[in-house]
Amino acid sequence: MSWNLFEKRAFSRSEEELNSQILKIAKEIVKKCGGVPLALKTLGSSMQFKKSVEEWLATRDSEIWKTAEGNRIMASLKLSYMNLSSQLKECFAYCSIFPKGHVIYKQELIGQWMANGLVSFTRSMRDTKIDLANECFEQLVQVSFLQNVEHIYDANVTCNMHDLVYDLAQSISDQRIFLISDTKQAINEENGEVNPTKIKKMRALHISGGNSSVVNMISKAQSLRSLYLERIMLLRTLPISITKLIHLRYICISDCQFTTIPNDIGSLWSLEALHLRDCDMITYLPKSIGKLIYLRILELNNLKLKHLPESIGQCQSLQNLIISNSQITSIPNSLGQLVNLKFLNIFNCSELKCLPESIGNLTNLESLNLPWCRKLNWLPESISNLVNLIFWISMIARTLRKFRNQLVSSLILRALICHGAEDSNVYRNHLAI
Repeated sequence: MSWNLFEKRAFSRSEEELNSQILKIAKEIVKKCGGVPLALKTLGSSMQFKKSVEEWLATRDSEIWKTAEGNRIMASLKLSYMNLSSQLKECFAYCSIFPKGHVIYKQELIGQWMANGLVSFTRSMRDTKIDLANECFEQLVQVSFLQNVEHIYDANVTCNMHDLVYDLAQSISDQRIFLISDTKQAINEENGEVNPTKIKKMRALHISGGNSSVVNMISKAQSLRSLYLERIMLLRTLPISITKLIHLRYICISDCQFTTIPNDIGSLWSLEALHLRDCDMITYLPKSIGKLIYLRILELNNLKLKHLPESIGQCQSLQNLIISNSQITSIPNSLGQLVNLKFLNIFNCSELKCLPESIGNLTNLESLNLPWCRKLNWLPESISNLVNLIFWISMIARTLRKFRNQLVSSLILRALICHGAEDSNVYRNHLAI
């Protein structure tokens, strides 16, 4: 059983086709793993690109087997880590910023990798950067450093880390990566407090729980690239000083009691991703958000928003806009200026009554997601201009009948789902899916 598990991960050819010497060494390595599935899967996967006898001998005879003090699982994990490319090593170590057992969203993780420069890119090759980040994610899944991958609603992906894998990531993590939580004060803490020198060098910070003094120290982290705040209950105002962190590229604020976003948030000109979720005391977005010219992802989930600022149309790099569980009644006409938008997800916005006619200008849109917007009872004529639309989820089956011919003529459309509509089969029958 142990050999079969290892062989499946390490070799793409049958046993008969393998180099006999490599085969012998591989079986000796399997014995060192002690029959532990996690050890067999991780080490087997990390060895799949080792083609020479010398490389296999180096793993079998590594001093790590001895220095792991009899812990075969940790030895195999360390060897698997050593087999990673330098870029994957950095991406893996970064995962220690999340609390142990944390459910990790793929898009959040790769967004933070990119914000911290862990994935090589230039500003003119953003799509290449995203593709490379996705590839890094898949490779970490392949070696079981990320596990329990699940595809959830709205095409997002979640995963987590085995506790032992997390311990490895934490042991080799960069001292510029900090986790501060109500159960653990800080990675690399000293005397119960975060060293001021380390604060200045911070590149990534994740605060879970904590008090106002912890949050207020953020202003001293002048090198910060990514910031994740969750469950900050004792502070009502996000410090204005956050807008001075000009290197910030990623912000996620989740389940906090902040009532406002600083009016000068537009001064964070490098920001690429802004996630605001479960902050149900935030009632508006500042107009300055339009100054975020590099913003690619904007998520607004479970806020008390009534409307979006017209300036949102100035976010010319925006590719993914998510608005959910909101009380907004309309979308500004400036939406049509977001010509690079690929994914528009508006769901469970029960007061939304219409979409702007300008939506037809979004000719790069690939996914339009409109479920559970119960008052949205008509769509603009220009919707038929969305020639690159390949996935559409809606509840408005009666309205969609009006655009059936245009949609059918668009051969690129692959899926049309009408939730809760009695005549949704009409569209499945008419679409050549």
